[in-house]
Amino acid sequence: MKQKISWLFLTYIKWAAKLQLLKNQPTVIGITGSAGKTSTQHAVVATLLPEFRLKYTYNANSEHTLVIYKDANDTIGTHGTFNQNVPSDREGFTLWTDSKGGKIYITDQKSPVNRSNDPSDDDNTVGYSKDVEFTQTDTGAGYDTLMLNPNDTIDLNLDNISSITKNIEEITMEDSSTTGDKLTIDVQDILDMTDDNNQLFIKGDNNDMVELDDSEGSWSKADSDQSGYDMYTGSNGTTLYIDTDIDNVVL
Repeated sequence: MKQKISWLFLTYIKWAAKLQLLKNQPTVIGITGSAGKTSTQHAVVATLLPEFRLKYTYNANSEHTLVIYKDANDTIGTHGTFNQNVPSDREGFTLWTDSKGGKIYITDQKSPVNRSNDPSDDDNTVGYSKDVEFTQTDTGAGYDTLMLNPNDTIDLNLDNISSITKNIEEITMEDSSTTGDKLTIDVQDILDMTDDNNQLFIKGDNNDMVELDDSEGSWSKADSDQSGYDMYTGSNGTTLYIDTDIDNVVL
């Protein structure tokens, strides 16, 4: 019975995907192989983002993958046998696997806020490169990301783009570089470039730097309500979440 339900579910997903392909007529790039897929994906995304609107998967190595965000007091019941002692390839997640290659990633972290439950709302990624002119961008509804080109070392003051950038929920500086990027942010930038929730997430690593500019209002560090992020509140009611891997924050 389980196998039949699983087959029906996957058949429906494949059918829905085909409908989307027929509707949008995208160019599809598939990356396969036993090693180097993620690095290759990052290179392709960095190359195409300045000129094209992209959607891409994240850690999607298995057709049977489920991600569960739960509270610390929640219990997960299973039917069948799962190996619960597998080293996880996603930081902050426990990995369970089954004999058919299925994966379940489980975490006590809160799911990133502002993600839309409306299937008509697109989650978009737009790119920023230091040598390409950044044009006016409004990503609309959904959970939208501004990605700094991982092949560049970028020093970006958001004052330079916040007035022409709307409805961004996340900025990511994550890459394999050892030189790192720098973001300078003031409280008005968040008000200008985010949606009505006035919240912005910054992702990066210990090579990156975030400078909190107080020229437009003050910043205060607060107890974070998002696991894996430090939380800062602006005097204008904005909220900034900074990846805890970014240990160079100038306040």
